[in-house]
Amino acid sequence: MKEMEVVNSKLRLQRNVLVLCMATMLISNVMLAVKLNNQEKIVILVPTLDKELAVGTGFVSEEYLKLRAEQIIYLLFSLRKENIEYVKQGLLKQIDSQSYQEFKAQLEKLSLDIKERGYFYIFNDIQKFEIDSKDLNVKVSGYLETYLGNSRIDRKFKEYEVSFVNRGGVVNLKSFSEVKNEKNS
Repeated sequence: MKEMEVVNSKLRLQRNVLVLCMATMLISNVMLAVKLNNQEKIVILVPTLDKELAVGTGFVSEEYLKLRAEQIIYLLFSLRKENIEYVKQGLLKQIDSQSYQEFKAQLEKLSLDIKERGYFYIFNDIQKFEIDSKDLNVKVSGYLETYLGNSRIDRKFKEYEVSFVNRGGVVNLKSFSEVKNEKNS
């Protein structure tokens, strides 16, 4: 009988040690899962050297002009009834002082038209860029879509010219205009 008690005692001890090991492993796995879930995720974007965005007092790279033209076009064609004042202020900050009043008048006319009629434009499906880094002009060709509410009411091929001025390394918008020719008449 004493022998049986010793064997039962050893078996209970082994069972308790095994339960303790399993509980410890379960707790450590839960703690590891919580730590991995709460770990901060870092995304690293590797810079590329395929675009030279160089601006100097007498030089502006083509890639920089293209980027600035895309920025201006995006702002102009993101005008909506709901965001007119905000976008206008962003655009007016981009204008050269000598062209400010003329461009502001054009922008006011467009804004008033959008407010009254409730339409908006999207310029997309860009076909080409013609960049003249000497004269700081960029011609952009693509399709202008006109929307009224959620319905597209028109789609036309258009070409726009965005002109800039470089004042001591600061490149500001000089003008934005539609290029009139046989293609988009």
